[in-house]
Amino acid sequence: MSFIEKRLVRKGDVGPDEVRLEIPVALLTDAITSAAAAAAGTIYTADERYLISSDLLACAKAVYFEASVLGPATTGAASAELYDVNAATVRASLSIAAAENSPRKRSADIKASLVAGNEVVVRLNITTTLGSGETAKLRMARLVIVAGIS
Repeated sequence: MSFIEKRLVRKGDVGPDEVRLEIPVALLTDAITSAAAAAAGTIYTADERYLISSDLLACAKAVYFEASVLGPATTGAASAELYDVNAATVRASLSIAAAENSPRKRSADIKASLVAGNEVVVRLNITTTLGSGETAKLRMARLVIVAGIS
């Protein structure tokens, strides 16, 4: 039987960013579905907004935008967007091609583009007119915050 030292783990015992956690933050509570044959430029906006706090930006090592999408069957295209309401600008965009059925798409790290104190919202943007009777659907959207503990 071997002896195992029992003690608390102290900050000095852990190297910088040695422990990382991914924290998903839901941005969409109900799916967003476009109208059939929606025209290019049509934008559908979620009801929910999320405040980007200075604490989030100070503690996060990275932030990603993720979405689950269902593209139109044969014609058209869309994008899932993370839109900054205060700055009136798109902070992240994930394209949705015709016949695409993706359970999860993830952006590159968008932490540097986020602004403390601003609110973001999810949008479904029709980028190419959808075919007759076809729709695009945004099933899930979230921020994934990577927090480092050290």
